[in-house]
Amino acid sequence: MEQYNRYSVGIVGAVLVVFLAAAALIPGRAAALEDEPSGMARCMTVSQNNSGDLNGDGAVTIQDALAALRIAVGRAAATNEQAMRGDVYPRLNGAPCPDGKIDMGDVMAIVKKANGVLNW
Repeated sequence: MEQYNRYSVGIVGAVLVVFLAAAALIPGRAAALEDEPSGMARCMTVSQNNSGDLNGDGAVTIQDALAALRIAVGRAAATNEQAMRGDVYPRLNGAPCPDGKIDMGDVMAIVKKANGVLNW
């Protein structure tokens, strides 16, 4: 039973990442998550490690987005390194403006970067 539950969660997570990737690529939505619209975001310390590369393999891929999704929905706990690398949203003036958490905004930004829609 435990193995079936893990399999189900993996399938649901993968389907959600594919859905998010498709939503990020719809015309007119590409800019929706690019910048903080109010311009009032309070950035925490930005470092070179705010890359979106949660697994540390040197590339931002859909695997990183899936890891961020698991963290955002509470299915996994972020390590300190993942918390720093995955906190890439909101964006201010085209650069990541960390807010101290990995949420769905971060997931969408990582999906967009993995698909080449967003660069920073």
